[in-house]
Amino acid sequence: MRKYISVTLLLALTLSFNACNSGGNNSSPDSTNVGSTGTNVTALDGYIKNATLKDASGQTATYSGAGGKYTFTSSVAYPLTLTGGAYEDTNTSFDINMSCSSGSVISPITTFIDGNSTVLGKLANLALSDNPATLSDFSVDYIAANNTDLAKLAQLLYVVEKDGNLTHKLRADMNATSLNALYTQIQSDINATVTDTTLQNNMRVFVQKVKEINTTVAVSSYESMLKTYKSTFATITWRGKTYGQVASPYTGKIWLDRNLGASRVATAVDDNQSYGDYYQWGRAADGHQKSNSTTTATLATDINATNENGKFITNSNSPCDCAESGVDDNGSLRSTAWSKTDGNSVCPAGFRVPTLDELAAETVNNSGGDSFENNTDVFNNFLKLPSAGDRGRGDGTLNYQGSGGIIWSSSPAGSGSYDLYFVSDDAGTGNGCRAFGFSVRCLKD
Repeated sequence: MRKYISVTLLLALTLSFNACNSGGNNSSPDSTNVGSTGTNVTALDGYIKNATLKDASGQTATYSGAGGKYTFTSSVAYPLTLTGGAYEDTNTSFDINMSCSSGSVISPITTFIDGNSTVLGKLANLALSDNPATLSDFSVDYIAANNTDLAKLAQLLYVVEKDGNLTHKLRADMNATSLNALYTQIQSDINATVTDTTLQNNMRVFVQKVKEINTTVAVSSYESMLKTYKSTFATITWRGKTYGQVASPYTGKIWLDRNLGASRVATAVDDNQSYGDYYQWGRAADGHQKSNSTTTATLATDINATNENGKFITNSNSPCDCAESGVDDNGSLRSTAWSKTDGNSVCPAGFRVPTLDELAAETVNNSGGDSFENNTDVFNNFLKLPSAGDRGRGDGTLNYQGSGGIIWSSSPAGSGSYDLYFVSDDAGTGNGCRAFGFSVRCLKD
């Protein structure tokens, strides 16, 4: 491990740190640099459009088109700051603030350096391809240059900058001398610094995805892939509830962070604020799913239960469906309805009810070899599934809350439908009567 930067490198850092690609002067990192009139700046973490990009005097740049290009009409006073905006290719919101102390590029890398020559030296010590050492070396459009190492570094620093404490810790303690070592250090710092369990999980998954990127793939292609995982940092408002998103460490798939209808992510196996609603299999969100909805013994005459809209249908007789015989007996129509991703089913737009295999892959059949033998194991899973119990098929009463839970899948099974169950001494997959009210967790398509 290199503990010191060579004299030659230090000299190069000192001379180049304040160099402005657009005509900066040689002031110290803590003073205001001034760029030339008509300065062009590229904003990237993926190209960013319609952000507010300002210089130190308050002058605002104009977004001038594809490629994250912005133009200042007058001389520029550094540092520059960027807030807001959206990705050009997906139109999804950009969610960190960025800065640069000089130059014509503003990115997570320039933000992390933050005018600090010591931090710049630590990044130079990573020995990346092309051996970047100066601020100019790190202030490049790595997408246009197809520079994989710089693009990976930018993505790692993007996730670090999601949390101020994490940023401060890495700036102070960074000792990695390669990208592989940096992955490990950031993962360790996330575990030690980030207290929100959902954010911590999503950060770890994101760093792992950056690490796994095939270096032969074009930077523009994997930038698009990573935006899927960046979406986990955004919330979704759906039918009066605000949901987070959580990425699977097993499959990489993205889920809502709580059951449909729940007020919060589960804090314990028996957290009643996280139980959510109780859906009869394949039914729409018509009000029947609420734990206090009225009951009726009249069976539905179509899959939308139009004749009993909003009521929980009770039926203890085999096959204990909530629909009359002859109405979607094999469940294909209701499975199709719950598989919709257009926002017209029970899940938000872009999400659907998972299949049995998808539920099992995150729990009892996970690829990581983790044990799921009871409801405590399932709660400790990244999905934080609570023991919400069920709503009985016979009289609509709530049962087993705090001691067990069942999650519907979209997969029919003969006259019933498949589910994931978990109790104090067992966890597995089952085949439930469709008249039961079980929890639903949505999966991003």
